[in-house]
Amino acid sequence: MINLDDLAALRAADSTRLLDALDALPAHLEAAWAAAQLWPLPEAVRPTAVLLAAAGTGALAADLAVELAQAACPAPLSVWRAADPPAWVGAGTLVLALRPTGEEDEPRLVAQAALARGALVLALDRPLAVPDAAAVGPLTVWLLGLLARLGLAALGEADVRAAAEAVRAQQARLRAESPVNANPAKRMAGQLLDRLPLLFAAAPLTAVARCWAAQINRLARAPALALATPDVAYVALAGSEQPEALVRRCMVLALRSTHSAPRADWLTAECRRAYMTAGFNTDEVAGAGPSPLAHALTAMHYGDYAAFYLAACYGVDPGGL
Repeated sequence: MINLDDLAALRAADSTRLLDALDALPAHLEAAWAAAQLWPLPEAVRPTAVLLAAAGTGALAADLAVELAQAACPAPLSVWRAADPPAWVGAGTLVLALRPTGEEDEPRLVAQAALARGALVLALDRPLAVPDAAAVGPLTVWLLGLLARLGLAALGEADVRAAAEAVRAQQARLRAESPVNANPAKRMAGQLLDRLPLLFAAAPLTAVARCWAAQINRLARAPALALATPDVAYVALAGSEQPEALVRRCMVLALRSTHSAPRADWLTAECRRAYMTAGFNTDEVAGAGPSPLAHALTAMHYGDYAAFYLAACYGVDPGGL
């Protein structure tokens, strides 16, 4: 297992310089907002519903953008991963077909079918020059920038700057230069090592939990599962007894935010307590900053670093896929 404080070894094992992309996230967030202001959009759009067609990294970003925008959006927002759009898509629907790499087939097929039904379709191909494995945060901000320009999200440049500053403020402790004894992401990787991570959260971090799981899958080549807090409370906790050997090999991680609804945050804490009582290893990570956007981006970035260090612990090149 690699020494996580050996910076030269970490970089030697990182073939695509993913660590540099993680370190650059604050700047990428601000650049993404600026890029969204320049993307060509139709004028006076008043959709009855909005469908974000996406897959892979784009779908993770769309999930997070919808979770952050839906409270103030005057039209229903949905994320769609399949190749055929739902039956309600037609005249009056706005379809955003997001293809971050330009190679995702599902959004393209949805766009073609939606056009045939009379929907307004915006093709969002290759919007940002950010490595795919580090693109969820910038893509989220870029999508929120488009939605804000369309009158579908209550967000401004000052909100993005404040969120980027929150990411910068936490980043000093998470970067590879920060030693294990002062670096919570490196210590989290140690907790996740040789365990199955079970992640859960309430809004505005539900999609962030899925991002953590996806990064563990992708960077560390390891399994991880993510659920929303209500699903844990009403369904998943029932499966916390068997098999006993697996209970000891799990790591339950709750993502917490002071911007969650009081009931949801209480339920998240109670679920973690229930898992702890059942004998599971547990921990929690809290978002930081002045807004739901800041909490989502700081919690997500923490997970990016933790997944990177977990990959190093397993001897895996995190940029190899």
